Amino acid sequence: MSATSEEGRAGQRDVEQALVRLLTMYSAVSRSLSEWEQYCLSSALVFERHGYFEKALIKIGEVFEPPIPLPSFPKPPPITLDDISRHVAAAAESDPGRVDIKGVIK
Repeated sequence: MSATSEEGRAGQRDVEQALVRLLTMYSAVSRSLSEWEQYCLSSALVFERHGYFEKALIKIGEVFEPPIPLPSFPKPPPITLDDISRHVAAAAESDPGRVDIKGVIK
């Protein structure tokens, strides 16, 4: 099975909605992202950028329910909730009806 047909079940909208849910949940918490969360979210953005939406959703899910024990993972590039917020805002600007970001993005 090709990568395209495997990834056809989820779409970019699904990933962006998952990111909005993440931002909504984390907006009440004022702390930095852990290295695991940074790794998952930076991976999710890369997967989304290249059209691997199912894999992006899995990585976002692993932010909420990390595997136990945590596997070894490379040191992630620094990423913040503000970076995720800007990513979602840029997507919303390019296609205004695609994602509901009211009350999430400042």
